[in-house]
Amino acid sequence: MSVSNLNLSNSLISANWDLRFTVRNPNKKMTLYYDDIAAAVFYDYVSLSDTTVPPFYQEKRVETSQKAGFASSGSYVERRVFDEMNSERDRRGSIGFNVRMVARVRFKAGAWRARRSAGSDSDSDICLSYAGERRVFASLSCRVSTK
Repeated sequence: MSVSNLNLSNSLISANWDLRFTVRNPNKKMTLYYDDIAAAVFYDYVSLSDTTVPPFYQEKRVETSQKAGFASSGSYVERRVFDEMNSERDRRGSIGFNVRMVARVRFKAGAWRARRSAGSDSDSDICLSYAGERRVFASLSCRVSTK
């Protein structure tokens, strides 16, 4: 994940986040179809930006890389959260953001009909160091759970 054009001013945040994630299908019998993929960037519990990811499918035993872009332009955040982000950036030189992704997934194996499942990827404490106008990168590892 990378962040660019981060600006915190008067309880307003502007930023662009670019996320590249990899989804692995280790199964030898099922093809996976990812539909209705929603993603959001958070600080603490506050949503800063959200987006959707185009649907895609995975053949058996493959890894697929995808991208998601997020943007926030002068979005209001409550004063406490704004102060915490500034304090964290001053103290550590970075701000920890969270990313949450939710997708509807269909499974298809041979003659079996596709089955739908709501799955979610989530990861916390994605730390992005940011200095001025430079882009700074961090990697993340997500687990998928189906419910």
